[in-house]
Amino acid sequence: NAAEAYRENRLGPLVYKAHEQLTRIVMPATLLLILAGPELFRLVFGEQWREAGVFALWMAPWLYMVFITSPLSTLFSIMEKERHGMFFQALLLVMRMVAIGIGAWQQDLLVAVILFSLTSVLCWLGFLTWVIVNSGNKVLAVFKPTLISLILSTICISPLWLSFVMGQSKTDISLGMGATALLLFYYYFNLVKRAYIS
Repeated sequence: NAAEAYRENRLGPLVYKAHEQLTRIVMPATLLLILAGPELFRLVFGEQWREAGVFALWMAPWLYMVFITSPLSTLFSIMEKERHGMFFQALLLVMRMVAIGIGAWQQDLLVAVILFSLTSVLCWLGFLTWVIVNSGNKVLAVFKPTLISLILSTICISPLWLSFVMGQSKTDISLGMGATALLLFYYYFNLVKRAYIS
């Protein structure tokens, strides 16, 4: 619907709604990896997988940004701003190559992953800001759903995170996982319900 919405000057609300829905879908998983990624990997796969959880922790913000911005990347063509799209992709490529180069120079895989993720996040954040402004939205208004999703996701994830931080016993972790699973079920149930009602 984006091309038609752009012609009819109502692209702003469409971008806002898409951004809001995508943020609400992916925020809990992102926050779960950031707050408890290493411990979750250790718990599910074994101690030797904890380092993979550390990589997942650092990659989570980048994957979050890709998830919420990739569907919006078609707007370069719809707005006839292909040159901006080419510049963005070139910048993203250069920044990523520099990040990997620094990691290789340091001979540290984690440094490469961290820099790759952070530079990607900065580029996609710039793209998201560009989309928001060029679709006629106010930047702060569109980031409101992100803040709401962050607060709700924090509430959902906090029992599991607290069980890792304070407990570490199997009973504490089991209770934390159960409480988090119930809260996430309620969270996603309401998302689905809202989608079908509207």
